[in-house]
Amino acid sequence: MISPGAAAAVLTLPPGGIRDTPLQHIASAWAKADPQAALAWAALIPERRSRDPAVEKIAYQWAATDPIAAFAWAVQTPDQNRHHILLIEILDRWMRRDPAAAQAHVLALPPGADREHAIERVADNLVEHDSAGAQSLIQQLPPEHQADALRRLASRLATYDTPGAAALILALPSSPANSMPIHDIAEMWARTDVAKGVEWALQLPASESRVRALNILTEKWGETDPRAAAYWLEKANLGPLTSFAMESILTRWSENDAPAVLAWATQLPAGEMQTLAISRALGTLAGTDPQNAARYLEKLTGDARGSAAVHIALAWEKSDPAATARWAVTLPDESARESVYVNLAGHWGERDPAAAGLWLKTLPAGAVRDRAVGEYASVNLSSDPENAMNWASAIADADKRRRSLERLADHWRGFDPAAAAKWISATPLLNPETKARLLK
Repeated sequence: MISPGAAAAVLTLPPGGIRDTPLQHIASAWAKADPQAALAWAALIPERRSRDPAVEKIAYQWAATDPIAAFAWAVQTPDQNRHHILLIEILDRWMRRDPAAAQAHVLALPPGADREHAIERVADNLVEHDSAGAQSLIQQLPPEHQADALRRLASRLATYDTPGAAALILALPSSPANSMPIHDIAEMWARTDVAKGVEWALQLPASESRVRALNILTEKWGETDPRAAAYWLEKANLGPLTSFAMESILTRWSENDAPAVLAWATQLPAGEMQTLAISRALGTLAGTDPQNAARYLEKLTGDARGSAAVHIALAWEKSDPAATARWAVTLPDESARESVYVNLAGHWGERDPAAAGLWLKTLPAGAVRDRAVGEYASVNLSSDPENAMNWASAIADADKRRRSLERLADHWRGFDPAAAAKWISATPLLNPETKARLLK
């Protein structure tokens, strides 16, 4: 039994950790013998940060001995935030000790917010071992509140009974509010049974939530069996999702077996899917065997050739940018050659600006060189702005040169306004109106 004198003495201790531990001990012990007296004592604790946990501890203990009285007291608590928290504490304890009595009591409450919150909390406690009972309880809510309560229940149920949660969300009216439970269910299917998850997601009404669910599932499938995922996705005709999901799947499959991806791609009809598959496979192959990837490229034509060339270059330049540059010269397609040059100027230029600069000087004048020089200047602006502006000044096309200089100067002002202003004022390559605008 707690001595009232000892309880009062604890209240005289300085606030903080040294007092909080005995406060919690007294609250728990006293509540077992006389919860009303314990609550009266807890009300004397001046700091809310110490008082609220003590009151919760008392409510939790009281629920073990007389949950009806504890619940009635919590309903009368004037502080609405604490009111809700205390009801949850009491119901959770009550449901563990006597779930049938807790349910009966909650259903007998008068209509109102307390009854609705209590029904949802009881259903939340039931969902792990009696999802049908939990759903039946939700049906006791006013009709206008049932759908939202069932959505919340579906999110919780996904952890314990994914098929049940999946069926529940399919039975609800289509709504943007279904987004969260759909996401939670898709995440659980991705961990447990991707094939069933995909089958379920395809039954969802067309919506952003359905797209996101399929993306979660196909991405996971791509991690575990990218070949099967790619074959399925190619046949599934999922619209815009197809290329988005396929990109991730093909990257993973190419990492595992690039030659198999290439063999599969040759059987696809010409188009976006084939181009994507070949590009990803050759890009991966170029990371270990760029010469072989380059030889394969010679067999290709059209869009597939241009896209694959860029992916080969992106992988090859990491190990040998000079060799990549020499290879790029041999590309017959000007568009592919331009894309490779621009990517090379950016990546190589950032890692080794001196070597990349020497290479840029070997390029013939023209639109391709101008784009590469513009990219090189952009990636070097933050490390060497004077040099970047000198390179941008060498762009042959007057309009492209002006736009590049304006953009770079504006960016330069963001991290070194004094140096940028000095350059803007001195350059003869910008007209007075542009200078005035940049210097504002």
